[in-house]
Amino acid sequence: MHSRMEKLKSYVYKSKSGAEFIGICGMGGIGKTTIARTFYELESSQFESISFLENVKGNYLKSLKEQLLSDTLSEECTTNCGTIRNRLCRKKALIVIDDVDHLDQLETLVGERDWYGSGSRIIITTRDRHLLIAHGVEEIYDVEPLYGDEGFQLFTWKAGVEDVHRRPDEYVEYKRLSQRVVAYADGLPLALKVLGSALRGKYVEELNDQLERLKHNPNKEITEVLQISFDGLEDEDMNIFLLIACFFRGSGHKDFLTSIRKKIGFPKISIGNLSDNDKDYVTSILKKCSFNPIIGIRNLGDKSLLSIKDNKIWVHDLLEEMGWKILEKKSLTEKLGRQIKLWNVSNVSYVLKNCTHLPKLRSVRLFGCINLTEIFNDFTLVPNLEVLDLGHCRKLSKIDPSIQFLGKLIHLDLRGCISLENLPPSLRGMVSLKILYLGGCHTLRDLSKDIVFLKSLELLNIQDTAITHVPIAILKNLRELFFDRSSHFHEWHHPGSFAALDYKRLSRWRSI
Repeated sequence: MHSRMEKLKSYVYKSKSGAEFIGICGMGGIGKTTIARTFYELESSQFESISFLENVKGNYLKSLKEQLLSDTLSEECTTNCGTIRNRLCRKKALIVIDDVDHLDQLETLVGERDWYGSGSRIIITTRDRHLLIAHGVEEIYDVEPLYGDEGFQLFTWKAGVEDVHRRPDEYVEYKRLSQRVVAYADGLPLALKVLGSALRGKYVEELNDQLERLKHNPNKEITEVLQISFDGLEDEDMNIFLLIACFFRGSGHKDFLTSIRKKIGFPKISIGNLSDNDKDYVTSILKKCSFNPIIGIRNLGDKSLLSIKDNKIWVHDLLEEMGWKILEKKSLTEKLGRQIKLWNVSNVSYVLKNCTHLPKLRSVRLFGCINLTEIFNDFTLVPNLEVLDLGHCRKLSKIDPSIQFLGKLIHLDLRGCISLENLPPSLRGMVSLKILYLGGCHTLRDLSKDIVFLKSLELLNIQDTAITHVPIAILKNLRELFFDRSSHFHEWHHPGSFAALDYKRLSRWRSI
């Protein structure tokens, strides 16, 4: 931290007079807020008025402005307290505006240099370098990763390497594995802190196992922070980032690019030597993909998702890893979207959260998934579904009314769904339904009123349910009928119900 403080001070105290704006810029997790907070705590006594507005992104500007004035004036402030310029123009102020992501935040909270008294310093942290430039910030500290001894010291401090009593041979091995973790973090302070804390007190075997896990499953806390910048990109810039992060970082990715190109909509190109991360080469390839790479690469650089060094494009290892996970997820979404059958509950869960249309899905079989509580909340997602097997999903308590739009559904199995109390009010649109299993739904009391419109229905099982009424009209089309004589027969709404049955057509029926 010492070297970082000295670097920031070189920007802060570069000018001896007047008010100055200083930007701290870098990728998520690089330590911008920590640097600003440390400087604020060490140097605030040198200023007349101070305020630290943390995590400006997502907060109301009105309340932030009131907080800033309350902090700097040491009094409670409301909307009638005047403008920042009127109240602070004669004060030497230290103000930190943390995690800015929109220009209007700077225009409202930072304003112009003449808003503040001589010697004031306004420090702004952001992932977006362009915001600083657009607001006229000239002094910008681009934070670099913590490499070498500093990175290792931060990790070992968080992991408590020196605090654990170990045998000499075990200590050597632990230190070697710690160096591997530091290498994986690639100088990102957030990763060093999170992984260090997670591995504190762990044995050598556990540390080694954690390293193996990280190869396939990046730490969620780290990934969520990194992905904020990606999620804020325009669609074209997202695709440019994925191409750069995943396909210009080693020849081993060529085959994957070829296989996935069609899945994610990238045009066919001459792949060439993708290990070459020369900016001009990458730009030429992206142009062949019909992108606008000059502005795209600039945007990614401004968002701290890549940097240019000696005309080479550099992407942090963890950002590259994030890109691969995003691409794998996108590929999986496309793959499941084209899948004919789903029978794995984890895949169905993924589909429910990520897929918006599954026109080729024909069958969902989740028989015996005892922890399943709900299925699609919009069945128009699967317009061509033919088989839906939810038998013995004991915690399933409701079926979304949109199931009525499944005009191609043939087989619906809800047997043993003991928590299911009601069917959707309408099933009229399920014109192709032939098989309906409801047996064992103990608390199910009623059939849908318009079940009589299901002219294709051939098999109905209502054994061991609380259903007491079955319309006469439905009986005319059935070939197989399963019911409880004691519960159903005498309570059907017309004593001649069975007289309506075509016994020559009814090839199988059973009562208890």
